[in-house]
Amino acid sequence: MFRPFRSPTARPSTLGVEALETRDVPSTLLVDDDRQQFRSAPYTTISAAVAAAQPGDTVLVARGTYREQVVIPAGKDGLTLAADKPLKAVIQAPATTTGSKAVVEVDGAKNVTVTGFTITGPTDAAAGVLVDNGGSARILSNDILDIRRNPLDGVQLGVGVVVGGLTAAEGVGTAVVADNTISGYQKGGVVAFGDGTSALIAGNKIVGVGPTGVIAQNGVQVSDGADARVIDNDISRNAYTGSETFASGVIVTGAGDVTVAGNRLTSNDVGLFATDTDGVRLLGNEVRNSRSTGVFLFDLSDAEVIGNVVSNSGRAGIFLDGVTDSTVALNESRANAGYGIGVTGPSTGNTIVGNTAHGNKADDLFDDTTGTGTAGTANTWAGNRFRTATPDGLR
Repeated sequence: MFRPFRSPTARPSTLGVEALETRDVPSTLLVDDDRQQFRSAPYTTISAAVAAAQPGDTVLVARGTYREQVVIPAGKDGLTLAADKPLKAVIQAPATTTGSKAVVEVDGAKNVTVTGFTITGPTDAAAGVLVDNGGSARILSNDILDIRRNPLDGVQLGVGVVVGGLTAAEGVGTAVVADNTISGYQKGGVVAFGDGTSALIAGNKIVGVGPTGVIAQNGVQVSDGADARVIDNDISRNAYTGSETFASGVIVTGAGDVTVAGNRLTSNDVGLFATDTDGVRLLGNEVRNSRSTGVFLFDLSDAEVIGNVVSNSGRAGIFLDGVTDSTVALNESRANAGYGIGVTGPSTGNTIVGNTAHGNKADDLFDDTTGTGTAGTANTWAGNRFRTATPDGLR
């Protein structure tokens, strides 16, 4: 901060000069592990540069491998952590992590940016990047790889990016998670957790390990009151070969305000699964080759399932169980091994209109509810294009 300086004997009319008390102009702090790229770099570890940085500074990291956990604490607001060469600066997790067990943690700092890194395990880390304790961050254009134990096991941790903490004690977070490649994780690609947490998860490539009996993975999870927009991601290969549970491309459970739109979901057990989240919106997604159901809604109300294309599912294309007062419209459900669109259980007051269902091995349209709706069901069916239906009066 600059302010006028006056001598004790100066007259009021004397022009003041300015004395520098604190550094207001953001600086760039250079980090180079071997000082080959930045020969005069004052720091050889990222953590040392972060500790020295002031709010608004940039920590610029040369290519190399940095085996450390990086914590950006409260008070380092506006900090940018950037790789000088995209993906050439590697933050390698220690084999044994401490503290929050994150490789990179935004621990209460606001408006932080983390961009251009390769952040990798294998490790016992709970998260590759964690935004918690009221922190906010943009996590952009990183490769976040192998956040898992070695060998992969059934411990329910190991997530590429966590927004809001893995427990309520870690508080909430806010983040944009965009244009990253996230693969080789143990439990999940991106998790938004906790009432008060908010995340935009967009443009990422998220790849599970493929069919495994070790752990049921989820590409994206939004849960426990978190709000999120999950938009334009490629999410694939989350598949569990064990029994009594399933993996998901996107799972929304007990969440807040959630929109899942424009994603491409391929070769997951369930492409999109939503439960206990009223008002969820599933819009314009492409769901292919799900090992089980393509789009599965369970025990919720006021959902919108609009404009999705679901094909080649191992069971139903779109399936509603215990869903009320929701709209299923303008979807295409084709070549699924089960129903094209199925409604069952205590599902009432739903409107299923303008959909196309064809080439499904079971009925294209199916509803086993009872009520005052179409064909004696508890729901309204109208304007759908199909070949087979149960009961016959669905339309």
